[in-house]
Amino acid sequence: MRTLFFLCFLMVPLVSTVCAASGEKSAAAETKDAIETNDKKAKTGKAGKGAPSSRGGKGEEQIRSELDEVARKLTAQAARTLRPSKDAKEIRKDGDEYVAFYVEVDTDNVTAEMRPASTPGMYVGIVGYAEKIFECRGNDKKAALAAPCREIKKGGRSEMILFNGKIWQY
Repeated sequence: MRTLFFLCFLMVPLVSTVCAASGEKSAAAETKDAIETNDKKAKTGKAGKGAPSSRGGKGEEQIRSELDEVARKLTAQAARTLRPSKDAKEIRKDGDEYVAFYVEVDTDNVTAEMRPASTPGMYVGIVGYAEKIFECRGNDKKAALAAPCREIKKGGRSEMILFNGKIWQY
């Protein structure tokens, strides 16, 4: 019996059928079974939502809260860097008058949706926000820049980001 176990340990691929016939499992076979069991639990959702995976990952609730934080950061960055902005309006001539316009990100209405990716432990995040377009009209460039502006259009934007098992990538 001891010799058979030794053969199972050294020559797992060749002797796996002999080991199975004798009722003994090699360490590699036990590890493979454990991985398959964990993968099945992850696919069926029996590992428990919000609970960390058996491989030491983050729980769904923690990943979701990180997505919300990243969504706020991304929209704040878009609001700061988007051009033309309120401070740097773009001017064009429309008939006899000048039109100054700019784009603003609505940071108050940010949505974040998390969906599982095809690979276990990875997620796709969809960050949604609105961009508002404003225009100001005047008889000349200075008047257009000083005139009160009104919202003429509002468009929704979506950004997709990926959770690679450790961090959200964008």
